[in-house]
Amino acid sequence: GYRASSTNHWFSWLKKRLLADGVQADILNMPHPLEPRLEDWLDTLSFYQHTLDENTYLVAHS
Repeated sequence: GYRASSTNHWFSWLKKRLLADGVQADILNMPHPLEPRLEDWLDTLSFYQHTLDENTYLVAHS
């Protein structure tokens, strides 16, 4: 999200809850959160495409 990082907002809370339920969860550090650019964020997500499958959910905001 805009102005967010992996260490603030509700991301850690959600990851903790998911892990407690046995669900694998990762928090991604997206580039330039103060000046987000779609192309940069899509490039970052592309690094993880090999781990995505039909059981993958992305949670985002902003």
